[in-house]
Amino acid sequence: MSQILPASSRIQVEESLGGLTAATLFHESGAQATVFTYGAHVTSFKSKSGEELLFVSKSAVYKEGKAIRGGIPVCWPQFAGVGELPQHGFLRNNQWQLMDARVVGSDVVVVLTFEDSDATRKIWPHSFGVTYTVTLRVVDGREELETVFSVLNRNTDQPFSFTGALHTYFRIADIGQAAVRGFEGVTYIDNMRGKQQFQESGAVKASGETERIYIATPADFSVVDPSVNYAVGVHKEGFGDCVVWNPHVEKSKGMADFGDDEWHQMLCAESAVVTSPVTVAPGATWTGRQVLSRL
Repeated sequence: MSQILPASSRIQVEESLGGLTAATLFHESGAQATVFTYGAHVTSFKSKSGEELLFVSKSAVYKEGKAIRGGIPVCWPQFAGVGELPQHGFLRNNQWQLMDARVVGSDVVVVLTFEDSDATRKIWPHSFGVTYTVTLRVVDGREELETVFSVLNRNTDQPFSFTGALHTYFRIADIGQAAVRGFEGVTYIDNMRGKQQFQESGAVKASGETERIYIATPADFSVVDPSVNYAVGVHKEGFGDCVVWNPHVEKSKGMADFGDDEWHQMLCAESAVVTSPVTVAPGATWTGRQVLSRL
């Protein structure tokens, strides 16, 4: 059953796949975005022409306890398996609260929140509150999806540190043509070559299984696929690193929630904090921001 929030007819909340709740944002230009309350997980960003810019696997599982494969998973307070917490932390596998939905000018905005609980404190002994604000807008004729992730340390006397990422899956058409541009001269850690460090000499291509952590990256880069005139700009703040990932042939075969051949149509370029964890003092707030723009 769907619900049009009183704040605006441009925000529709309804029971979606797997019985999970999703909010769809409708911009007056025709652009759309969808975010699930489960994991605060953005699963769709469509241009005003209807072009889907984010990749979600056809085999994705929409069920509590399992992260949705694709879109923009929120990885926190741990990136990947670097640490003692579950893979990519616990936010993407929990229900969030949809706290607000509004229209500001022509911008369409939803706000989701998550707080610590007995369950989170058992595995990560800190008091915190996180807020995720998703905004769909058009600026100078270009569709934008802004995601702002804020972390409040509610401990009375103890700082905490974290790593994390907005693990964005871009929906390209041909991995052989697609590339990430803007990292020329940037040092990266190549996890497929024994975590050795190299310097990038040009556009980033995924010619095989790819897992690279680009360190201290520029605030702006882009993901392109000239075979279909696909170009999405990324602006990030607070996230110093960027992780580029594609599972390619063999790894794809071992992923139950990912089609064997879907690696052809996706490329992850993740705004991240990995190499230099963020430390938040008691009572302080850290904020990271990412803006995707259809170029």
